Amino acid sequence: MAKDWKVTIQNIMDGMCPRKENLIPEIHKANKWITASVLHEMKIRDEKYKVAIATASTENWEEYRKHRKKVVHLVRSNKEEYLRNIIDGNKSNSSELWKNLKSQLKNNQTKRNEIVFNGKKLRKRRIKNLKSQLKNNQTKRNEIVFNGKKLRKRRIQ
Repeated sequence: MAKDWKVTIQNIMDGMCPRKENLIPEIHKANKWITASVLHEMKIRDEKYKVAIATASTENWEEYRKHRKKVVHLVRSNKEEYLRNIIDGNKSNSSELWKNLKSQLKNNQTKRNEIVFNGKKLRKRRIKNLKSQLKNNQTKRNEIVFNGKKLRKRRIQ
């Protein structure tokens, strides 16, 4: 009778509040090489970090550092293995290979600082020339724009 009662309550609770599944956080979904075991090691690393901060003990800090190195090694080795599988799996299909590789490699396009003087973009040597002109007050009523912001003469020195 007691077992029936327990099963009935569990069934009702499962219907109302389903069991929680451990999901991979949104941050790591894009990184397919971060597996559940790596996430488990990351949690352990984070717990060791909290303990190290709370106790300020050198032993705890060393333990945290060792575990951090282990997690970094796991992530790097999993990523390397994942990329090798992509390359090996798409050796015959070059377009698919490059599509996958480009999606995994970092985009190295960085926004460069640019200076616009009288509506023209300046190069490095012209910027040096402009700075010397500004120091000598040789420019009059010229508009200087740096990354979309107007500059005064004194700010560029």
